[in-house]
Amino acid sequence: MEAKQSFCHKFKLDQMCLNHMPINIRFFLILYFFINHSIKAEFVLASNNVTIKCTSDAVGATGVVNGKTYTKVNRSTLISMINGNQDVSCVCTSGITNMQGLF
Repeated sequence: MEAKQSFCHKFKLDQMCLNHMPINIRFFLILYFFINHSIKAEFVLASNNVTIKCTSDAVGATGVVNGKTYTKVNRSTLISMINGNQDVSCVCTSGITNMQGLF
């Protein structure tokens, strides 16, 4: 119920309008709402003013901090990027607990 209210509020739909939509359209709209809001990441600059933190975000999520876009990676993605000589200056490694042998 809360998701429907949030969706209706965001898109200025009243509850009656949502209740009269076919179930497949309601499902699609609610799914669309959750996907768009779950992808929006919470990347933050740590207190040391160097580290980018993205602890609650999914791998592959992106976020902007001070005008730079960062991507959350897991260990295997980071290894692939390093082995492929890709730029790793804008990755967020929150969640990787073992950096041994990477650098």
